[in-house]
Amino acid sequence: MILLSVSFKLLLIITLLLIISKKFIIFNDNDKVFVHKSFVYKTNNEQQKIIGGIFLGISIYFFFPDDLQLLKNYSLIFLFIGLMSDRNIIDHPLPRFILQFVFLISFILIADLKINRINLDFFDILLSIDIFNIFFTGLCLIILINGSNFLDGLNSLVSGYFLIVSICIYLLCNKLNSNFDILGLQILIIALIIFLFCNILNFAILGDGGSYLLSFVVGVLLINFISQNSEISPYFAALMLWYPAFENLFSLLRRKLVESKDPSKPDSKHLHQLIYLFISQKRIVRKSFSNSFSGLSILFFNGVVFLVSINFYNQSKVLIAFVVLNIFAYLSLYIYLNKKLFTNKK
Repeated sequence: MILLSVSFKLLLIITLLLIISKKFIIFNDNDKVFVHKSFVYKTNNEQQKIIGGIFLGISIYFFFPDDLQLLKNYSLIFLFIGLMSDRNIIDHPLPRFILQFVFLISFILIADLKINRINLDFFDILLSIDIFNIFFTGLCLIILINGSNFLDGLNSLVSGYFLIVSICIYLLCNKLNSNFDILGLQILIIALIIFLFCNILNFAILGDGGSYLLSFVVGVLLINFISQNSEISPYFAALMLWYPAFENLFSLLRRKLVESKDPSKPDSKHLHQLIYLFISQKRIVRKSFSNSFSGLSILFFNGVVFLVSINFYNQSKVLIAFVVLNIFAYLSLYIYLNKKLFTNKK
């Protein structure tokens, strides 16, 4: 009954946000500034409405349980940083990066958030040193946050990805009879399902605000979940978050070492953008649905792997094999699409 009431309230909230966003230009995406977004959004004549982050911020702050108050407060901070990026108030990555890192470190200190182990003796000894643990935990979260923002550009991709991760945590909670933040997970899943429906239909997008907020919240929940359940391999978290983390690393190395370009500048050669280009050119689906279909295709692959991996939550070697398989699939597809789309035109 509680979840039904919450669902109704969240539906009402997003409906009101959609109505309000029609009237105010402040909710429009800055697609002329962010080339990497307009790359795939140009098929839509109407400017995208950046209400996803606001909707998720309201969902988390007002409906998450009170014992997650610190997480709720900091989620609004990361939403605000992202909204300043969306409105081009902070237009350079470095100030955003510094703000993210400062607030991440303060949250880690106040919440006593820790990555306790990665099941490598030498590294686990390092993690027992407070200063190192704080820095490493902050580094992992900032890679996740910015990697997730790299993925923002295709309908359904970021929100759908973290919906799958949240569902996997919830299913594993049930499997282990754990009461870990069940209500918070249920509310997050409901909010993401509601938003995902609007996102697929091109009604609204997450924006940087939504991407920052969502990756921060899910990242913190996942770290706490594994810390409180010692039977779960830490590589379960690595598998759940491999895509945004690897997208971040690969994109930085590609632009710096291969293309000799400034890695802080946005570009249009991320894997999801190549997939979108390929699907659009081959006319696999209607042009108006190419955006959403591209995102859903990526989600289908990750969803299958993630749901299977729940059965191997305590088997590190199997989970590492899944991560390696995903990275191999990513690189193979990237090389193929890059050659298919660009090399043959030269």
